[in-house]
Amino acid sequence: MTPLQELFIYYQGLLILQYAGLPKFTQFIQLVCNSAICDGLFLQFPSAFNLTTAQGDQLTLLGEIVGVPREVIGISPYTTYFNFTIYSGSPTSVGFNRYATLVDPDQIDRWQVQNTYTLTDFEMLNLIYLKIIYNNLSNTFSQLKNALWEYFDGAINITSPDVSATYFNFTRYSGSPASIGFNRFSTLTDAYNIERWSAHSIMQLVYTVKQPYYTVMTIAQFLNIVPHSMGVTVIVNEI
Repeated sequence: MTPLQELFIYYQGLLILQYAGLPKFTQFIQLVCNSAICDGLFLQFPSAFNLTTAQGDQLTLLGEIVGVPREVIGISPYTTYFNFTIYSGSPTSVGFNRYATLVDPDQIDRWQVQNTYTLTDFEMLNLIYLKIIYNNLSNTFSQLKNALWEYFDGAINITSPDVSATYFNFTRYSGSPASIGFNRFSTLTDAYNIERWSAHSIMQLVYTVKQPYYTVMTIAQFLNIVPHSMGVTVIVNEI
């Protein structure tokens, strides 16, 4: 028995005794009930908003709710704008032309034209997943790690930071290893440590991405919806 049939039987059961045995009146109640519930249209709403089964316009609507547009203005992820190849290599290098004789005028157009990219359902779905994480977590490392694994099962992941290096410590005068972190202005006794400070002073979150998710992450970076903590930069590496 369908949910719609169950509703009809429920409302029929509410009839007072003097009408319960009249077939035409029972059919009339069914018609009135059905006109109110539109052939069970509202019963289809939960499946229409189920991300595991949504497609097409359903994904477009869900994207509008969470903040992912179907039409992304200003990006063309598959266009080559600039490259170098060897002298006899293929394809021909893109990006340089002579002033008087443009050998690749189409390429000039590609630089100047405002691109609009239409997301596929695959890209839309996974960008919505990323935006849900972005919208709902405090973005600690452990929360991001768990959420990304739940949605992407390792296809989009973050790598653990390197905590092996020692940047600052104190030991006794004759202790070992030597104290790290202080140097004289005129004579740097630990130049390597200064390099470690400069190389790692900016906090970074490194994403690793498998195909075919790399385009998804490229668009996510453009839309600024890659989940990360405030003040932390994002690097995306394809694996």
